[in-house]
Amino acid sequence: MSFISTFQRFNISTPQLLACFFLIISSSLFTQQVSIPEIRKATPVHESAISSPISPVEETGVEPLRSKNAADARFAVAEGFYQRKEYQLACVEFQKFLQLSTPGDLHRDEALFHLAEAYRFLDKSLEAQSTYEQLLKETPSGDVAASAAYRIGEYYHDKKELKKGIKAFEQAAQLSKSATIKNAAHYQQKLCHDELSEQEKATTLFYEASKTTEDQTERLRGLMQLANDDEKCGRSEKALNTYLSISAESPPTVAAEALVKAGVIASQQKNREQALQLFQKAANLKEGDPWNATAALHLMQFDYEAKDYQKVLERSPQALATSNTEECSQALLLAAQAERQLGHFQNALELNDRLLKEFPASGSAHDAAFTRLLLLRSLKDPSLLTQLQDFILTTSDAHQKAQATLLQAEVFFEQENYTPAAKAYATVKDSDLTPTLKADAAYKEAWSLQHLGDATSALGAYTTFLTTYPESPSAPDALIQRAYLEQKQGDLKSALADYDHFLEKYPQALECELVLQQKALAQQAQQDNHGMAATFQQLLSAYPKSTRAAEANYWIGWNLFEEKNYQAAIPFLKKAKLLDAKKFGEKINLRLLLCYYYLEQPELAAREAAELPTNVIPGEVSRWIGLKAYERGDFNQAEQFLNLVMTQNNPNIITREVMIALAETLMKKEKYQAARVPAGKALEQATDPTSRAAALLTLAKIELNLGNDSRAESLTREALLLEPEGRLNVEGRLLIKSILDKSTLKK
Repeated sequence: MSFISTFQRFNISTPQLLACFFLIISSSLFTQQVSIPEIRKATPVHESAISSPISPVEETGVEPLRSKNAADARFAVAEGFYQRKEYQLACVEFQKFLQLSTPGDLHRDEALFHLAEAYRFLDKSLEAQSTYEQLLKETPSGDVAASAAYRIGEYYHDKKELKKGIKAFEQAAQLSKSATIKNAAHYQQKLCHDELSEQEKATTLFYEASKTTEDQTERLRGLMQLANDDEKCGRSEKALNTYLSISAESPPTVAAEALVKAGVIASQQKNREQALQLFQKAANLKEGDPWNATAALHLMQFDYEAKDYQKVLERSPQALATSNTEECSQALLLAAQAERQLGHFQNALELNDRLLKEFPASGSAHDAAFTRLLLLRSLKDPSLLTQLQDFILTTSDAHQKAQATLLQAEVFFEQENYTPAAKAYATVKDSDLTPTLKADAAYKEAWSLQHLGDATSALGAYTTFLTTYPESPSAPDALIQRAYLEQKQGDLKSALADYDHFLEKYPQALECELVLQQKALAQQAQQDNHGMAATFQQLLSAYPKSTRAAEANYWIGWNLFEEKNYQAAIPFLKKAKLLDAKKFGEKINLRLLLCYYYLEQPELAAREAAELPTNVIPGEVSRWIGLKAYERGDFNQAEQFLNLVMTQNNPNIITREVMIALAETLMKKEKYQAARVPAGKALEQATDPTSRAAALLTLAKIELNLGNDSRAESLTREALLLEPEGRLNVEGRLLIKSILDKSTLKK
């Protein structure tokens, strides 16, 4: 026969049967005391680092069942569900028990408290709070009431009804006989005062807690909160000392936390050495988890700032051991950045991608998304421009969008693809990037437009840049580029104004040498030769070893030549030739030749002429050099330059004088056959008796030396007829005598 049918024989109803059944099953649960669950409340201080979880409610004894009535059975059933964490069923049974009992009955306090706790576990906060309040109303004293008051305080705290929370926690502390409950309630009370900015009350309570000798955990908690308050109120030195005191007498977890917080303060005080020591000490506490990992992260940051990137990587495993996702993501980002700084771009990309995959919602992932683009750039990834465009189109972060656009512009700029570069640079000018980055973008936009050949737009862009960022490091270059464009466009007045402004504002700039050169050339284009020479003189004075010295000397000499100050021009022209003969040699030689010509220094002129192509030497100068050489008896030089005159086919310079001199020169060199040509031409051009007589005598001498004595005599006698007296007559008579003497000797 079944168990149920046996009971039915004794006319026991089904409800009574079930009650008895559960009574039998659960009776063993109440042969011992029933424990009210511990109350846990998170606090701003790292509670797990100070002690085991706060247990404000002590175990409340429940006497063994003394009654077999329905109420007791119902309580036993409810308590069974509660202990098995079947809170929904427990709530139903506790409510039934409460209907069967009245205030003061056995187990009623426990039933109310466990019902409220079951509601709390089911997230039914309103029902839970109402039940705790009912318990306090029915039983306003005792540890169960203290626990209920504590729970009510928590609800008020969560809803930020802090004044009500203070009263509830105060009530819990007054009602409880347990030091644990009292300390936890006082601590929560202090936190409420702190959140109400009632700093004085909060500090007083924390101070009292820090002085307790009964509860070491409470004392450390109070000290930690006092240090937090001092730090928050700007009393950094006091907070630092408190943290150091805590670290010296606390278990590893608490000590590590205190050391890290002390290290942060030392870092804020710019005491790098102390901060490093504190963080290192915290990192070395093997049982200081999780604060030793936090300390390692701070050390990574210090190492990164010190550019000790290898050390950053060495510390990263400890920092990455943290369970704090934000700190772990920060450690990954630092490690990736360190690899990037070391040039290990592929390693950096792998760490960066790991961060994005494992911690996509972290703050570091936000930075890593853009850093990834920088790494792709370093790796010269061909997909960079495509990924940049995708990033720009999808990101909701205006700042990162501007950064990506600037990076896109930089890539185009490096590729000398100036059209999209200029467009991208223009886009970021009104962004929230730093003034330095925006200034750089504005300058490069102007540069891109200039290299696209759009001088008008480039001039406008340079002007906008100089107006907006007059103190930018790129301002001197922009001023030069604008002046250069103005000069190229023919706006010499504006160009010279910019050059003068540059020289005035940046007198020590390296570019002053270039600016002086360009200013001088602009003055020359303006036909201000005197101003040009003065500017080049300024350049030589300021930069005696300038690479532009040859050009400066040339133009100074050129100007002096144009001013007919030939003697002064010569040293500058010579210096220019010495410095850069390849560029200025021919032009300088010609001017030096002319200087010596005008200064009537034929030998020096001949030396310069020897370095010039014959077709460059002016005919008049060749004639002058040749005749002067003939006069001083330098027949080699005379032959060279007089022959040059004869080849120019210029009747204005091929005079009878030149032809006679050339013929005489050739005779001196015993080139009689060649001498016939200029002598014959001289005779052809002679129209007056004297000139014909001179030409005839020259031809006579040539014929005589060629052995044509009769021809020589005939020419001489003709000359004597034309000049019956004078120098030529005497010369002719002497020549006749020579011819006759020669004939006598032959006989």
